[in-house]
Amino acid sequence: MSMFELNVEPLDHIGKARLTIRVEGQYVTENEDFLDEHRVKRSLVMDPLPWVEWVAANWWRLRWEGEHHGAPSVDWRMSHCLSSAAGGMAWPHVCMHSDGQAIFLRAKPTLGENAPLRFLNAAEGWVDAEVFEQALDAGVAQALQMMPEDHMVKGLWDEVLAERADPEWALWRRLEARMGFDPNEGPESLIQRLISAGTRFGEQAVEELAADSPRQVPAMLEELEDALGTGHLPAMSLGDLEGLDPPTTLHAPNRPPWQSGVDMATQVRTSLGMGNDPVADHRLSELLHLPEDMLTSEGSRLPRYNWNAGLRRDGGILVNLSSRRHTGRRFGLARLLGDALAFDESERLLPSTHSRTARQKYQRAFAQSLLCPHEALIEWLDTDVPDDDQIEAAAEYFQVSTRVVEHTLENY
Repeated sequence: MSMFELNVEPLDHIGKARLTIRVEGQYVTENEDFLDEHRVKRSLVMDPLPWVEWVAANWWRLRWEGEHHGAPSVDWRMSHCLSSAAGGMAWPHVCMHSDGQAIFLRAKPTLGENAPLRFLNAAEGWVDAEVFEQALDAGVAQALQMMPEDHMVKGLWDEVLAERADPEWALWRRLEARMGFDPNEGPESLIQRLISAGTRFGEQAVEELAADSPRQVPAMLEELEDALGTGHLPAMSLGDLEGLDPPTTLHAPNRPPWQSGVDMATQVRTSLGMGNDPVADHRLSELLHLPEDMLTSEGSRLPRYNWNAGLRRDGGILVNLSSRRHTGRRFGLARLLGDALAFDESERLLPSTHSRTARQKYQRAFAQSLLCPHEALIEWLDTDVPDDDQIEAAAEYFQVSTRVVEHTLENY
């Protein structure tokens, strides 16, 4: 995790406050004031009111909404980039988004030379969510000390704090935020259906789906549940793997989720004595007590359910693999295995989605390290800089896509 500091220092004599934000050792509030003899200052002198209003209005989305695929929308930037705050002043271009367990901050310097105030530094890094919350709470508390007790913004912030302390309200707000809605803007009927689904399938699992394709979730869950009585989906069993130690957290301080995935996959390979050998189809299917042809056949694929998913039932886990490709089905099954090892029976649904949450990062790292571990890949390639032909040959040997091979090489 990256170092993160945020401080608000009241300047009582002028009714302003000094805002200082530091990420990875860089002061992202450092600025050059062209109207003050080009003086360079580490902090921004601000009116605290618009800053507190922006934080309070967007707290839930800052804390829980992720980065979406493609270019961010105007609405997303308004809620996640401090430069969108009001007040008629220049704010640092710092954007933030969440993977559920940590907050990513990226700051960019001011471009061009015409602005009267230019921010000078670029920085980026992942900050533990608890550290982020504590810093933001302390900064808002410092700013609110400058305002009258009956000021409207104090009521707005008190409402945020009360919702965070109430489990039912917090769940509602998290679902809204994960779907990209401001507070009270999420469709009530949809959120109620998601909450109901959470009681049947697991609260965390449904939040994962909400972060990916929320409007499709109810219909997909109905299809998945209908499949319970048809015998259409095969069931896997963890067998001896149930005795392995699950990761204590997917995103401990200074420990990103992908590292937990790598460690869990290493534990599996070690327990099974795999060494650096590739995991053949028959070995994978035997391990999970599944028919080998499910890795090459689309027979276990639900037509409308476009995620890989596992569903716990009667001591087994029903498996839906959405990919039509052999390597995609192997990778999808490995992701579900990693998820099953990380979450207990309270999470009946094991969702494998396209989103960028900590849980999905863990899954992808687990599958990558189980099927194509870095040490085994480098040993087989006998080079750190393979050409395209060597990457394709490695993908064929480990029975993964070329993209998995490339990611394995890039991530170490």
